Amino acid sequence: STVIFICGCVYKFIENSWKNIFVYPITNFSLQPLVDIYLTDALKNVFIEYPEYHLVNDVKDAEYTLKVHIKKWERPPLFFSGEKSREIVIAEFQAETEITLYKNGEVVFADTITENIPVSIAKSYEEEDILSEASKKLSLKIYFYIVEKNERKG
Repeated sequence: STVIFICGCVYKFIENSWKNIFVYPITNFSLQPLVDIYLTDALKNVFIEYPEYHLVNDVKDAEYTLKVHIKKWERPPLFFSGEKSREIVIAEFQAETEITLYKNGEVVFADTITENIPVSIAKSYEEEDILSEASKKLSLKIYFYIVEKNERKG
């Protein structure tokens, strides 16, 4: 019974340490189609994977809410493997996103994140796979930026 009691207390402590967050669908103001869908999915997956925040499905259940706007998502020229080969090995995206974190309806912080995102395309040349990989990398950057910035504020 002691083990069950301790496990219950630890669970209750861990459960209360989570910060409930709702992530609004990302808006895309760039010329890259579908990137908002990939980034929304990737960002939600990051919040599910890491323990600092607990993703909720309804804004009413959230202590925090997050809005992300993609302002720029561009692809400079591709990188090739060598002089004699025309095989493309790395794609790079330049992304600029505005993020705003709210706590109980009040702005905690609002910032712009500008990031160069290299993506190896050795595994796949499919546009969907490339956008998905770039979105995962950007979503991790956004997540850890929020965690770090929010710890400083609070």
